[in-house]
Amino acid sequence: TEYFDTDPPTDTAVKYRITALSGTSVSNSAVGSLTLSSLYFGTPETFEVMTWNLLSFPRYDSITVGAVSQAIKALDVDVVGLQEIASETGFQQLLDSLGTWQGYRANSAAYNIDLAFVYNPVTVTVGQIYEIFRHEDAFPRPPLVIELTWNSRSFIVIDNHYKALGDADSQRAARLRIGDH
Repeated sequence: TEYFDTDPPTDTAVKYRITALSGTSVSNSAVGSLTLSSLYFGTPETFEVMTWNLLSFPRYDSITVGAVSQAIKALDVDVVGLQEIASETGFQQLLDSLGTWQGYRANSAAYNIDLAFVYNPVTVTVGQIYEIFRHEDAFPRPPLVIELTWNSRSFIVIDNHYKALGDADSQRAARLRIGDH
C-alpha cells in the first residue's frame, strides 16, 4: 500500500503505524514516529527475499531513489525483486546509493516499466540473471529469473509482474489515459 502525506496538519503531531509480514516474521512499529530502524527481517542465518512494486520508479526522482535506498539498507534482506523500474538512470542511481549492493534491470517490458533485482553480494553469489517467456502475450513484462547461491544452497527466484489493476480499474484507467472521462 502506498501513502503520501502531502498535507499533514501543522498544529498537531502526526503518528503512523506500519506492519510488514514475511512468512511467520512480523515487523510491527508502535504508533508513533515511523523510523526505518523499527523495520527488520530475518537473521544472518536466514535467506530473505523481498518484492517491491515501485510504481514508475523513480517517481519523484532523487527523493524516491533516496527513500528506496534507505529502506533496502534498513531491511537488510538478501535479494529484492523490483517491479516498474521505468528509468535505467534512476536504477543506476539506486545501485550507486546502495554501496556494495549489485543489481540488474531488464529492458524488454511493455511501456518501459521493467523488472529488476538488487542483491547483497556479501550474502549471495549470483550465477545468472535472465528473462523467460519473452515472446508470450500472457507476459507483457517477461518474468526475470535470478539463479544464486546462499550459504552453500542454490536458489532460483522469479520476479513477475502481472497487471496491477482489476479489469474494471484497468478499463477506467485506459479511458482516463485517452481522455474519455
